[in-house]
Amino acid sequence: MKFKQTFIRSLLVAVISITASQAATVLYSENFDQANGDFLATNNPEVNPNGVSNLESWGAVQTVSGNQLLSVTSSATPQSAHGGLRFGGTRFNWASGATGAAITAAGGFTVAFDWTESGNSGDRWIGWKVGTPDTDNTVINHATMDYSVLLSDTGNIQTFESGVTRGSVANGTVIGTTHTVLLTYLFSSFAVGSTVNTKVTVNGTDYLPQTFTWDEDNVMRMEFHANNQGELIDNLVIATVPEPSSAAMVLGGLGMLALLRRRKQG
Repeated sequence: MKFKQTFIRSLLVAVISITASQAATVLYSENFDQANGDFLATNNPEVNPNGVSNLESWGAVQTVSGNQLLSVTSSATPQSAHGGLRFGGTRFNWASGATGAAITAAGGFTVAFDWTESGNSGDRWIGWKVGTPDTDNTVINHATMDYSVLLSDTGNIQTFESGVTRGSVANGTVIGTTHTVLLTYLFSSFAVGSTVNTKVTVNGTDYLPQTFTWDEDNVMRMEFHANNQGELIDNLVIATVPEPSSAAMVLGGLGMLALLRRRKQG
């Protein structure tokens, strides 16, 4: 009995240690906690260990309202006046340096944020684009984008690869409410042609599990995109995914604990 108790205690310590040491690493975090007004650029993100270029507006200058990013367009014809956020004037290469090494070592990255819809009717949406060129482009499904996710005020979720529609889900969100969004990208290399497994999670529900490939060799830029006014974004966090080996070891350890508990009860 003493042996079993000691083994279980040691196994619990090991599981906790694995979970703590190999959990996701936050690469960039921005909560938009600044005075109301134009969001030209942030000079003090909450987390930025590897010197990722700071967020700044592109296209229409975005704003901050109540410690949240408030989407803005610059004219009455929003299709020609979209805007969003990019990482630096020259868009940051997430495949480079310590950031790229951390992502590939972990097996991918996630993008998480809270999104409050404007509640207005019509063609209003936000998007997240990965594998973008280093230019401002107001088309969410442009052929130069490796992969884009669009979240619409109508409740639809859409994905695009190199300008081609990959998938669509109706009523993936509830109109006019706040949603927790998690975008997951799993891969082992930023090399051109490498496969990326991805999915969109909204309020804990997974949608559109798909794959796409990188179109540039060891270069990956990404950005936020909004096509109209009134969308609110908060608590943006970009992080590595937890290492698969740690998840397997944790599950294995918990399985062993369950087996020992059943034996004890028997």
